[in-house]
Amino acid sequence: MSQVNCPTCGANNNSNVANCEYCGVEVGKPAQLTPQEYVEALRKCVAKARQNLLSDAAEAEVVKAFPIPTDLNVLTEFFFYCHSNVQPGLMGIADNSTAWRAKARAAYGRLRLASLNNPQLLSYLEEFKETYSEAAMKASAKAWAYIIGGVVLVIAIIDILIILSERK
Repeated sequence: MSQVNCPTCGANNNSNVANCEYCGVEVGKPAQLTPQEYVEALRKCVAKARQNLLSDAAEAEVVKAFPIPTDLNVLTEFFFYCHSNVQPGLMGIADNSTAWRAKARAAYGRLRLASLNNPQLLSYLEEFKETYSEAAMKASAKAWAYIIGGVVLVIAIIDILIILSERK
């Protein structure tokens, strides 16, 4: 019996099944997926991983492995879904939020390329430039480095003060 990979999630399936045993997408019809079906497949994969492994790291692995669509309508829906899963603030450094941010950034990059001939989409994507542009990502990484460095410095100072107070 031969095996076939799901075009959406990449899971290995028996060749005589109509739907992926992992995400539920029809294995034989990858080009006919609507944007909502594609996002639903991702949602199912994430839910199944979280149910089986009960961790943010499991969710992150599914998000990292899930392919970015090439169809413009599906890509647009996919981008918004990934963007909606990015956690702000301190929650944004969790494994799963980092994976969602990376996937949203990759989808954003593809949308920017696709929008070169589409002024309406290009103007709409400007709203996300502050979040996903190369400069924004570097600034965000730099800000997190300062925050983490500051926390480490405060902890070191507290440790030194405790050690000094114990000597007295």
